[in-house]
Amino acid sequence: MKSIFSIAFICLYSIVSTSTWAQNGEITNEKVWFSREFSPEYVSGINSMKDGIHYTSLESSEENGSEIVKYSYETGKKVEVLASSLSMFKDASKVIEDYSFSADEQKMLIQTESKSIYRHSFTANYYIWDKVQNRALPLADFSRGQQRLAEFSPTGNLVAFVRDNNIFISDLEFREETQVTFDGKQNEI
Repeated sequence: MKSIFSIAFICLYSIVSTSTWAQNGEITNEKVWFSREFSPEYVSGINSMKDGIHYTSLESSEENGSEIVKYSYETGKKVEVLASSLSMFKDASKVIEDYSFSADEQKMLIQTESKSIYRHSFTANYYIWDKVQNRALPLADFSRGQQRLAEFSPTGNLVAFVRDNNIFISDLEFREETQVTFDGKQNEI
């Protein structure tokens, strides 16, 4: 009975307070659509891990280069550095620009050296960081060109990507690249 009363009170209060705002002229189209006043707040730049108690963040500094750092949700403290551009590439000019995990979180797809195409589209060089073997290997032969839209398969042993508007699949276990489509053309679907 108390829960029904509580719900009814909350509904009534929200109706009364909303109508009061409207009467006072506090809610306007400008405030709703053209200002940030009613925009939701969110946290960006972190990726939650599957265990639900950790998250990762991409950070950079002059002394460490770019790093993918694992944090604890409970304490907010750094747990470990999962990958570092300095240890991965041995080249201070290469930085980790973005990353994604395989389903089992044992491998990461590392994006570097991106080149913009148009607005949100780009090409990049991708590396596979193997947590178990503690090494980075190129996703594909970079002499053939950069890749786009690289994604792990659900099993994590394959990565699909686009190069020259054709789809390729890279087998991470055997280090083989297979071209799936052959009709890719610039500026065509």
